[in-house]
Amino acid sequence: MVECWLPYGDTEVSVSVPLRKLMATVEPKEGRPVEDLTYEVMRAVEKPVHSEPLRDMLKPGIKVSVAVDPGISGVVWETLRILVPRMTELGVEAEDVTVIVGRRFDEPLIKPRKPRRPLPEGVRVVWHDPVETPSERVGVTSLGTAVEVCKAFREADLKVSVSEVRPHPSAGYVGGRSVILSVSSLETLRGNMSLMLDRMAKPGLINGNPVHEDMVEASMMAGLDVSLNVALDERGRPIAVSFGEPMHSFLECVKAVEERASVELVGRAGVVVASPGGAPWDRFLYRALDALIHVEEAVKRSGAVVLVAECSGGVGVRGFVELFSKNPRALRSEMHRRFVPGAWKALAVSRMLSRRPVIVSSTLPMRTLMRMGLTPAYTAQDGLMKAYEEV
Repeated sequence: MVECWLPYGDTEVSVSVPLRKLMATVEPKEGRPVEDLTYEVMRAVEKPVHSEPLRDMLKPGIKVSVAVDPGISGVVWETLRILVPRMTELGVEAEDVTVIVGRRFDEPLIKPRKPRRPLPEGVRVVWHDPVETPSERVGVTSLGTAVEVCKAFREADLKVSVSEVRPHPSAGYVGGRSVILSVSSLETLRGNMSLMLDRMAKPGLINGNPVHEDMVEASMMAGLDVSLNVALDERGRPIAVSFGEPMHSFLECVKAVEERASVELVGRAGVVVASPGGAPWDRFLYRALDALIHVEEAVKRSGAVVLVAECSGGVGVRGFVELFSKNPRALRSEMHRRFVPGAWKALAVSRMLSRRPVIVSSTLPMRTLMRMGLTPAYTAQDGLMKAYEEV
């Protein structure tokens, strides 16, 4: 027997697999995080990618807006507390800097946590709400998404975005251009998320991905000037920092993530046991389900998936469980008419469930999982045994 350990919340759990049945264990490549985030941010803004240095962009009297996708790891807050003071050092008055904190574009109803330490005195902080915050339309993308961005961002002379870069189940990667959706209206979110069920909307894929292409076009319409991106490893630690022209700086961090996260599979397995990576990635079930989409191409059509995720924060999006009782065709149609929180993910998971069973070991009530069509398991090992029975 081989003991295989998987992250689960703040700890790990194991499954015992007979050696003859173990096809492979897959995890990100080993690497070192950046040693000094402050140094890396300072270096990036002085040596940008396809743009002038930050010091040359800033002049007395200039109005700066910084759009922020707070992400999951907390690294974005640390980055922001380095960038904003640097702006004031270079001559911008603190009162002329507006930081607009959005909610993660794919978790619009999960409120971001506030930073533990405040930004410099005088800096205006706006908490963007896709429903309540006034927005103005700046155009419509070629894929039909109405681009409506909050006025605090649009009215600035210099528009900056700050975000983490990591894989995303439908956008390819989070970061750079996706920040615009964090400071946009529900109508903009609806338009972009309606593209997330396209067959080319996959994790790690950018070329030909309509979600990505729509985001790029939306960010250009909104007038995004430069981006500060931080690539993260599987533990949420920074591994690269890039500043400059939005797409080029974003792609530089994508490359860093790909070098760590991309793996070659020797074939499809009958059973896949997967973990989102422990906390904070498995705090909410809504977030943890991303792992199912990431491993879909690793499991046989007749196989089964065991998801090991603590879900200490519960489901994460109100009304998400109820979406699984709706007719998929009707829900897809509804997505194109109005914003339905979590609809695209409910449809993606339902599509997977129509092909193979998914067993979940978590702290969630069994009834909740069963309402979604998921099979509950007491432990990871119990889940593996149930998967054997299914295949």
